[in-house]
Amino acid sequence: MKKFLFFLVLTLFCFISFSQENNLETISKIRTEQEIAERLEKLLEPITGKIIVSVDLQLQYPKLNFAESQIIPEKSEKPSSSRRKAAIASLKKRKELSSSLETKIISKKITVYVPKNIDFEAENLVRSSIKEWLKIDVGKGDRIFIKKNLPALTAAKPAAEEKKSIGETSATEQVQTVTPFLNSQLIVLIVIGVLFIILLIILGSNFRKGLEKLASTLREVGENFQPSSAPVPQLASAKSSAETSILEESRRKPLQIQILPEEEQKTENNDFSFLENLSPQSFKKFISDEKPDNIAFIFSAISPEYAQKFIDIFPDSFEQILKAFSSHPKKTRSEIENLRKKLLEKYEEFLKNEKIELNEAEILANLINMLPYDKSSEFFDNLKSFDIDLAAAIKDKILLLEDLIKLDDDIIKGIIFNLNHNQLALFLASVEDDIREKFFRNMSTRSQEILKEDVDNLGELSATEKSDAVNDVLKTIRSLLNYI
Repeated sequence: MKKFLFFLVLTLFCFISFSQENNLETISKIRTEQEIAERLEKLLEPITGKIIVSVDLQLQYPKLNFAESQIIPEKSEKPSSSRRKAAIASLKKRKELSSSLETKIISKKITVYVPKNIDFEAENLVRSSIKEWLKIDVGKGDRIFIKKNLPALTAAKPAAEEKKSIGETSATEQVQTVTPFLNSQLIVLIVIGVLFIILLIILGSNFRKGLEKLASTLREVGENFQPSSAPVPQLASAKSSAETSILEESRRKPLQIQILPEEEQKTENNDFSFLENLSPQSFKKFISDEKPDNIAFIFSAISPEYAQKFIDIFPDSFEQILKAFSSHPKKTRSEIENLRKKLLEKYEEFLKNEKIELNEAEILANLINMLPYDKSSEFFDNLKSFDIDLAAAIKDKILLLEDLIKLDDDIIKGIIFNLNHNQLALFLASVEDDIREKFFRNMSTRSQEILKEDVDNLGELSATEKSDAVNDVLKTIRSLLNYI
């Protein structure tokens, strides 16, 4: 693993060194191209005016040979003819070496951006001048491109505008020359970042493996470790070997902790909460034959919420309860246990003999209010025929369709406000004239005209449509007036 890391760091160092050398060569190439472009622009300006020249060179860099470059003649006070010849040969080699160390231009691509209004003769003159100055050789890959895409220049062009165009031209050249350099820097940064990420992944993997190895080592140490204990002298009441082994085994296991529930505030002997299962009516019957001191103790044992509910239903019993508490009753524990036992037996017997009374008036009223309007009226008429008293008892708890005539005008206005327009139009088209007029009287003149027109436009409705419309509105009215 260490060898791999060393190789990775060495590769990274070599790549950075190569990229720096490549960047230096790129900078040299950019400077050479910029110098040639600036010189051509100055030379061609008298012919074409302000132009932009772009130069793209392909260079060949020298390869150094240190063995040949370090030719030093031996020093001697009296050089002989042989030494003189060796010195002359060394000077020739140095001259040849200096010529071989020059950077050579392999090919040249010259692009000239000239004004749109340049004539043909000037264009040919530009082409021929560049070919003569730079020794353009098409066979080696040299090219000259002339592009007419600059604005036409005039003699009366202001100096400020001319400077601005020159500034833009130089900015364009800088962008074109610096772009390759930036691209090479970006590639270098990307490669360095990728190598750095790989290095982090390798280090993280090694760190994880080290932690796993450490954990496994600690686990093995924990399994093999057994606490040593000093020898205990055997007594006459020493434990058996089986008990001793159980004790040794329990030492290795964690202690079991059990959380015990809190002690209940009420014990079974003074719990009278079973009496709260009775309804307030049944509870009144249950304590009616009890002594005042027992009644006082019962009310002190039940919950305040149940006692308040009982007093709200039977307020006349409040005076009897106050008299029971005024006697300051006191009971011993045995008396409380006996009272609870007696009340529990009485409670069980009371439940067996209690007659469950049905609130038939409430049940019948709810049933009639849930029926359709025609069925509810029929059901109530049948009830009046065989039990007039029960019918009178539930009359105030039900709402029939014909009862809408008896409602106050304010209630009718509230009903109209809570119904939508289409629902009200269908309802008025389905009911009798007296109910319809009751609703119209509680509307404004404008609302009456609109609603009457809509009712007339509905035409004759079917029996099913009338029944659905009336039941829908009557159910809404019963809900608004809390009948259901």
